[in-house]
Amino acid sequence: MDEAGRQEQQQVIAEIRTELARRLVHSYVIKNLEKTDTHVEFTLEMVYVVWFTSVLRNWKAMVSTQLADGMYYEVTHSGEKGETYIDAYKKWDNVCIPDAAPPLPQRPKQKDPTSHQSAFSNLNPAGPDRFA
Repeated sequence: MDEAGRQEQQQVIAEIRTELARRLVHSYVIKNLEKTDTHVEFTLEMVYVVWFTSVLRNWKAMVSTQLADGMYYEVTHSGEKGETYIDAYKKWDNVCIPDAAPPLPQRPKQKDPTSHQSAFSNLNPAGPDRFA
């Protein structure tokens, strides 16, 4: 098989695996919807793959849905074990850190390198060897 044929074959395999990841997440979400969410319509078309990678027989997909629940899913397949895992995460926060952000504060430097006092001992008002 030539290089173009190999690339096409890899593309087909990736499409099969991403479709499997979508179906697994769809089934998982249907099974775990709140019992009171009977009015929620959830179809396979509402599941999409954000990111996918494959190395040898292993692959991983980051998957999300159009539901407004803040969830995302990591689908990981172990080719060696012949098992696929779904990790479900809830988005907690989204914080923007601009590239021009000020530098993080530096750790205080010890004054005397022979001292056994911690560089952070000034954080304990009772002293370095005492607990407040």
